[in-house]
Amino acid sequence: MIRLITFFVFFLTLQINCNGQSFFNYTDTVFEVGQIRRIEVTYQLSGGCGPRIESLPILDSIYNFLEMNKNLKIEIGVHTDCRSDSMFNVEISNMRARKVEGYLIEKGIDTNRMEYKGYGENDPKTVDSEINRMYPFLTIGQKLTEEFIKKLDTVEKQEIAHMLNRRTEIKIIEISNRP
Repeated sequence: MIRLITFFVFFLTLQINCNGQSFFNYTDTVFEVGQIRRIEVTYQLSGGCGPRIESLPILDSIYNFLEMNKNLKIEIGVHTDCRSDSMFNVEISNMRARKVEGYLIEKGIDTNRMEYKGYGENDPKTVDSEINRMYPFLTIGQKLTEEFIKKLDTVEKQEIAHMLNRRTEIKIIEISNRP
């Protein structure tokens, strides 16, 4: 029996804008079906929870990728840390995910090609080898739960763990037969 594995390619390039800030463009990273990619999106703290202007280049990269791969359906998942009320965290993460979806729809992506989900604090990040390399005090496989974070010995380490839990992720959830 032959097993067919489907994957798509993002091309990731570092670009520097005129203010000296860097941003990534998805142009060379392998992205397999079901695999989750964290994207760097920062959100407005007021004015509707939409993406901040510095996040638009990465969202434009997602738009370009979806335009090149019109047979893909994605999930936009937004996560929070655990420091607010659990219901509020789900609500705010849903609002943020909906804003990202809205931005992509405004650019021209069909609403049927996207789903959004606000996870709130309900799916803490699990430490992988990349995170462990950046933050050696975190052990590979450790889930960054509220209980674990409270046990970290410095406020700085706790803030890093909270920051890792606050994330926006894109996941390919379906490939259609249409081009």
